[in-house]
Amino acid sequence: MLELTDETGRLLPVDELRRKTDERGVIHSQLTPAAPVAAARQAAEYFAGRRFDFDLPVQLEATGSSFQNTVWRQLSEIPYGQTRSYSDLARRIRPDDEQAGRTLARAVGHACGANPLPLIVPCHRVIGNDGRLTGFSSGIEIKEYLLNHEFAWLAESGHQGSEEA
Repeated sequence: MLELTDETGRLLPVDELRRKTDERGVIHSQLTPAAPVAAARQAAEYFAGRRFDFDLPVQLEATGSSFQNTVWRQLSEIPYGQTRSYSDLARRIRPDDEQAGRTLARAVGHACGANPLPLIVPCHRVIGNDGRLTGFSSGIEIKEYLLNHEFAWLAESGHQGSEEA
């Protein structure tokens, strides 16, 4: 799901917006329509096969831990139609730690699960070491749909995605 924005027009996760509400759930900041409109337009372009990444004013730093933000930045680097394993992301986060692939993979998975904007910060592109689809906050069926959408465009266009960059 796409979220709303703060007064600067940046997309904010729902938890951040809740902090701007009173006890009745009424939001007391001036919300600008620009970011949600842009997000909806870009999502439509993505599903039409005309957009391969999102260019939106996303503010996640206030939402996650330092580690989660590091993982989310890594997720944003995975190209359209390509996948990475949880262990691969762990090794990218700690390249000097030979054990990172095993010890941090589970933490990477938890950070993916906490991703508040899963289409925009593409955690659906992270798979198990054996290539199986595992875990996704919106359900494995949605993860499979998103990956198949990207793979189908690559096949139709003649471009090749890969599991390793």
